[in-house]
Amino acid sequence: MGEQKKEDHFSNESVEVECRYRPGCVIEADVTISPEATKANFENAIKETRKQASLPGFRKGKIPRETLFKHFKSQIEAQAKETLISLGFKEAVTLIGRHPFSKQSVSKSTIKKYDLENGADLYFEYEAVPKVPEVDPETLSIEMVEPVPPSEEEISEYYKRLQLMFAKKTEISDRAAKEGDSVSLIIMRPEDPDAQEQKGQFYLIDKMVPEWLLNGVIGMETGSIKEMEIPSTDDTQPSVQVQVTLSKLEECALPEDDDEFAKKAGAETIAQLREKIIHNLEDKARAAAQERMRRQVKKELIRLYAFDLPQSLVERETQARFLPYWESASKDPNCPLDKETTRKSFLDSVKRQFTCFFLLQPVFSKLNIPHSQQELMEELNHQLNDVPATQCVLYPNLEEKEVVDRLLANIIVRHCVDHYIELRLGIKAPGKALEAPEEKASEGRHLP
Repeated sequence: MGEQKKEDHFSNESVEVECRYRPGCVIEADVTISPEATKANFENAIKETRKQASLPGFRKGKIPRETLFKHFKSQIEAQAKETLISLGFKEAVTLIGRHPFSKQSVSKSTIKKYDLENGADLYFEYEAVPKVPEVDPETLSIEMVEPVPPSEEEISEYYKRLQLMFAKKTEISDRAAKEGDSVSLIIMRPEDPDAQEQKGQFYLIDKMVPEWLLNGVIGMETGSIKEMEIPSTDDTQPSVQVQVTLSKLEECALPEDDDEFAKKAGAETIAQLREKIIHNLEDKARAAAQERMRRQVKKELIRLYAFDLPQSLVERETQARFLPYWESASKDPNCPLDKETTRKSFLDSVKRQFTCFFLLQPVFSKLNIPHSQQELMEELNHQLNDVPATQCVLYPNLEEKEVVDRLLANIIVRHCVDHYIELRLGIKAPGKALEAPEEKASEGRHLP
């Protein structure tokens, strides 16, 4: 996209506007009001003052001009200047074509010169709505991403999860935990006594729980406590020390590989169950491929159609997301994060998200795509469990309506991106793939 003009000149028969564009959608405007318009505004101020003025011996609205000036000159001049500022700003905004972003967007509004014979000079500074370019889908370069067929290992893991769902569990108290057991754990961070402890059930099976948890819990006995370290998955994040208590140990007797088990799992036969597993994993693979193409579209939109965003919006959102995160992260005296670098990562994420939302909002209005309560709940679960802190649109103390609005904004973006993918590649977005069965807290992301 070409660079936005830094200055502009506009005029009509009564107003001239010289405006300058500043970063953050800030507009400075020098406004010159013609003598004729200034006088007309002053006459209107006289009429308005006369309507409201009251003097003994005169009917309301009938005070002679000279008498009115004698007693109410200061009110007339104040009224004239107030309305002149209001009308001047309205005319300037109309000519510029950029309305204030919010009711609080006007930061400066002054009269630099006021003369009935020579006109008036005004100055305004305000934050404007963003100037959002129109997206041409033909400009978006999107590469096809083919879904990866499920491997035998993935099919076996899925099947194992199904077996565990219907396993017969027997509580054990006379031996230590071993691979294949089901364990109930209490996990907390000892260095942060205010942190809420996490409780969950886990299967001690390779690839069904994080490696650090599998290795750490095997050998523990019921009621025992052990210090463990959750390794960082990101070079910028520190590892986390946790205290793990094994509160319950159960031995799992898996069901037989027969049609009776298949029926419990929702199929008629073991062969049919395998087909359903493969179909479900294929759906999941298609969803993953679609998500990779969505990321391509968003990168293309930002690359081709970047525009200036309202500074107050970006700063307010960045602070709201960053501060609770930093307050928590900085409690660790060994925290390796740099405050400004971390804040910038939040800032960049906010800019990307708002850029895509503004660009795609007109498309969503045209498409008129409905959303469901289920879709809202899925997006809520996604934000809470899967999204990195820098990209999560939810933060503490949001009202319910604000939560819903933010989830809807993400849904809008997703639908519109899918629309562009369909236009460019002819690929419709797949339905929501079912997740492989698992215990609610069996993934590392659920841990503190």
